[in-house]
Amino acid sequence: MLDWLVDHRNALPSVGHQGSRSTCLSWAITAVHEFATGGSPLSIEFQHWNSGSYTGGRGNVLAASMALKTEGQPPYSQWEYMSVCDERSPAYSPPPSVTGPFRRADVDIEVLDVSSIISILQSNRLPIVALRITDAFLEANGGVVERDGVGQDGHAIVAVGAAQLLSSEQVGTIQPGERLLCLRNSWGTNWGVNGHCLISEGALRECGLGIIGLQPIIV
Repeated sequence: MLDWLVDHRNALPSVGHQGSRSTCLSWAITAVHEFATGGSPLSIEFQHWNSGSYTGGRGNVLAASMALKTEGQPPYSQWEYMSVCDERSPAYSPPPSVTGPFRRADVDIEVLDVSSIISILQSNRLPIVALRITDAFLEANGGVVERDGVGQDGHAIVAVGAAQLLSSEQVGTIQPGERLLCLRNSWGTNWGVNGHCLISEGALRECGLGIIGLQPIIV
């Protein structure tokens, strides 16, 4: 029933888990940055910590983009992700092991458009999708997220594929010929199907906020 237009799931490692921390943007940026630079693991923790040095602070797209463009990310092994962390503590700072090399990238923010997302995916790049969390997204029953209102609380997630419904009949709220995006989350492999979901074009129009693109800076 689904015609896959593009699918990058197998080019990425298993989905990780951000825990109870508000680090989804750093997780998404890191996944896209790693994919764009050949897959070598980069430090999510450094990206998140460093965003706090810029206006807007951690979790803010502009702050995260400035941190990525200015200092960049060292290898993951130099500062591994901490599932539990007191970010208000003065002790929250990079360990002496953080020495680089640092990979940097430019970030672009665009209006959400499914055709644009598919075009980016087909050009062998991964876009970050900013959306509001709906109840349907929280549950991701069967790995499919249908229309469920505008949602609340912003979230960043990576688009890794796209498909189209081939059925001649409506399936749930999904219309014949409607496109669906495959999204990779950072809530572990128990969410959706191995950490992924298919979100309908209609659902994304309701709860979507924008697209974040990333372009590595080659030195």
